[in-house]
Amino acid sequence: MKLNKWSTVSENVTPYMASELIRLSLHGKVDNHPKLGKNKEVTTSTIEKVDGRKITTRSGNLYILGKIDPNFRKFLKRTRPNWNWRKPITIKGE
Repeated sequence: MKLNKWSTVSENVTPYMASELIRLSLHGKVDNHPKLGKNKEVTTSTIEKVDGRKITTRSGNLYILGKIDPNFRKFLKRTRPNWNWRKPITIKGE
């Protein structure tokens, strides 16, 4: 499934939480979701595996990252100047 206008999100983060405990999910508009249909806004389960622009979530769904949310892109340019669009998401242990 392709995910457009995507960004990463995290839940239940507290100011003193260790960074290795923070779990990321994706948020965006999915094309051709088997249950939701076309162009529906979703927040995925947590990211388990990253292979370039292919993201596997805890639920086992595979998402291909399409166009990034423009506001998230601006945020990344400010906070991660060496951000790589070919491998846009990195998780601990990779």
